[in-house]
Amino acid sequence: MQAYTAKLLNRPLTLPADIPHSALTPEVLDRLSVAMGKPSYAPMALSRMSWEDEKGLCATEGVFAGEFIPATDVHRPPYYVATYTEQEQQGNKAWLLQTIQSAEGFSFNVGGEFVYDIIRANRAPGRAEIHCAGENVLPIIGVMPFQKLRIKTEQIEQDTPLNPATPNFFRLTGNTSLASDHDFLVGTPISIGHSPTRRPLVLNILADALPWAILREHFAEWMPNTARFFAQGTIFDQHFSVSEYTYPSLPTIETGMYPHHSQIFNDKIAIPLAADIITLSERLHDLGYATTNLMGDGIGIYNGATRGHDRLLAAGYRLLAYEGVERTIRHLEGLGDSDQFIFLHTADLHPWPYPLFQITSSVQARLTLTERLSGAEGSTPSPYLRATPLSAAACIQGIRDLDRALGTLFAYLEQHYTPDEYLVNIYSDHGVPVFSEHHYIVSPEMTHAAWMMRGAGVPAGITVSEITSTVDIYPTLAHLLHFPVGEHVDGVLPQ
Repeated sequence: MQAYTAKLLNRPLTLPADIPHSALTPEVLDRLSVAMGKPSYAPMALSRMSWEDEKGLCATEGVFAGEFIPATDVHRPPYYVATYTEQEQQGNKAWLLQTIQSAEGFSFNVGGEFVYDIIRANRAPGRAEIHCAGENVLPIIGVMPFQKLRIKTEQIEQDTPLNPATPNFFRLTGNTSLASDHDFLVGTPISIGHSPTRRPLVLNILADALPWAILREHFAEWMPNTARFFAQGTIFDQHFSVSEYTYPSLPTIETGMYPHHSQIFNDKIAIPLAADIITLSERLHDLGYATTNLMGDGIGIYNGATRGHDRLLAAGYRLLAYEGVERTIRHLEGLGDSDQFIFLHTADLHPWPYPLFQITSSVQARLTLTERLSGAEGSTPSPYLRATPLSAAACIQGIRDLDRALGTLFAYLEQHYTPDEYLVNIYSDHGVPVFSEHHYIVSPEMTHAAWMMRGAGVPAGITVSEITSTVDIYPTLAHLLHFPVGEHVDGVLPQ
């Protein structure tokens, strides 16, 4: 609590006189690092805490890398921070992260948009016995370069290489013995098989900042693939966010609670969500779904809003839909014979202050020089950006880019699933200010958000004029997927 107070008041954290510095174990220092850092963008640690006898408590920028993220939940394995490594040299990303993580400016530059593969895992001290009641896919992570792992089953006994912070996946059909000369990390098994009480695929897509107040008049033009797909579903035409930026809005969606009830509203302190609040991903996990966040910015990790996911791929700002779509298709190609809950958080169209953030090259090249030089300067927070030709064009291009990528995903779903086998849910957490003639933080451009659904149990070809809120997404999924809604939930099921 003292660390939270120090962070909120922007003052150094000092050790109280009645607490010996011997109490500052590595675990305590890691907890203090989270409390003194920024709750967004896990696993970044803007204030990695340490103790020096001459200076006392010290803070340096850093990241939790190749280690566990501090956790208070003892009922599930903690999150281990690995690196997203796909079709490239094994261990290369672990080497890169180890090389750059202590460099000055690492946190400010968000680690060069490094993509972390964050997996719930337990450390195995050189051996592990895996008891399979059925077929499973098991994530395993090494700690040494080209570490040998011996895998022994009734049918096979063979070595395979592991590398530091590099997840590998193995499909097991029976009891398996794992052995190595070094420790290794064993992730949460993914159960293979479908249940008649679940859907093969539940897909939640957060299209960050998608402004329905603007888009609704241009939907078929700017997002033809999305408009076509959800013409066979339900579109909520009067849907509104409860917050103007993502940090408080995401927990609102994941809990169905208003920020003043969840207590997650201040992006300066990493207050954790109460343990008795069951999040959306936890509900799906309890139902037996494999829960994976295949693209996100880490906002829900330190505060617990996304704690039901066994695996999260996190980066700071580079959340481009085409990459998330490709990850999703690859994920389904490998695990399509299991029941999946997948969360994608995309930010193609999210406005950022220029020149602090790079505008897409297609917009840079297309605009006239006057329009190109019209960007908002400085580091104004995104909800307060002014309308300029550059920011408006970048947002519209981002909407088109998002739709192009989603078109690929929707085509894949229609080719491989029947409509009663999936539930697709796309929504935004807030709008944008870059189309507002007279900026107002709760203007329709900022609060009139998007929400569309298609799939099992969703009425087809319906546009709903009832006013809905982002807190209503939770109880709506509860109704469609048959999980209970706790008394803490503020949202209601649309009529």
